[in-house]
Amino acid sequence: MGAALCLVLLAGCSASGERPGSDATTDPGSPDYLRGQAEQWAEYYGVEDPPAVEVVRYVDTPERDAALRDCLAEAGYPTESNGGVNVPSGNEAAFALAQYTCAVQYPVPERYTRTWSDKQIRLQYAWTVDFVIPCLEDRGHSISDPPSESVFVDSWLSDPYFPFAQVSLAVAEDNFNQAWTELEDACPQQAPGEVLWDGVSIDDWKLTNGR
Repeated sequence: MGAALCLVLLAGCSASGERPGSDATTDPGSPDYLRGQAEQWAEYYGVEDPPAVEVVRYVDTPERDAALRDCLAEAGYPTESNGGVNVPSGNEAAFALAQYTCAVQYPVPERYTRTWSDKQIRLQYAWTVDFVIPCLEDRGHSISDPPSESVFVDSWLSDPYFPFAQVSLAVAEDNFNQAWTELEDACPQQAPGEVLWDGVSIDDWKLTNGR
């Protein structure tokens, strides 16, 4: 039986991450926050009587999906070329527990789950224009001119602009999900938490992350 790989952030339009050089073990988020996150993941994956799971480290938006995929692979559920995970019949409960465990081990830091203000939306605009679009164009994807910052901000909640909507991948159908994931890993659509909340510039983020 094949099961789709489900790596969905419960935080919605928020970013995760930690300040460069910080020690994740010193910034665990409040106990109530971590407990609430664990409860949400348990409900999402249908895990009854979930075990206590220790945080391994906090991950920022650009690396979150990769961290979860690596975690699931270590648990015996590697991602296949179609972007899914092959779960043997009768092993669904074990897979759900593995997904829950990985999600709790790599949480979104509490300080990055605040509701976005216009400031964060403007920073997302700068990220889109100065990083995402050039990143996609460097990989051969033609992107039309983005809206103005004011239009971007005003339409963010009702009709957000994402240049990925203009991307067309010329790959075999069974490799599409993997190719899409690789593109999103290379050109993260959402601005990192460091940029949104910590005042790290896009150029400094690129330098720190080898982009």
